[in-house]
Amino acid sequence: MYSVIWIPFTLIVIIAKYRFNQFHDANNAFVLVVIYAVPVWVAILLLNIYEGNKFCRYIKNNHYAKWVSGPFLGAADGRTVSTISFIFSQDDRNDPTLKELKSNHRKLIYFNIAVFLSITLIGIALLFT
Repeated sequence: MYSVIWIPFTLIVIIAKYRFNQFHDANNAFVLVVIYAVPVWVAILLLNIYEGNKFCRYIKNNHYAKWVSGPFLGAADGRTVSTISFIFSQDDRNDPTLKELKSNHRKLIYFNIAVFLSITLIGIALLFT
């Protein structure tokens, strides 16, 4: 779902690099990379905060025993790896909403990895071509 916005934005940046002559200079290409990377990074950050809060709120409100015993006390407690292991576990507490939230969160994690790799690869491509 989120890739519907990200893919066209990425294509616009790539087309701008090769369509407009001012981006052939290394300094201007760096500006283009920053123009691409910063909004994408901020959007990913906000998206993760929103989805993470939605997931944790649901666990707290609907599965309080898991909330108390589990790793859902927020990112500040340093137990995010435990949260990720729960997201990838088969334990859905026979709750279809929790199963859907976990599935959405897994997709978000994969999307984050794809965006991180794309920022790196596009940055290299834009700077050195």
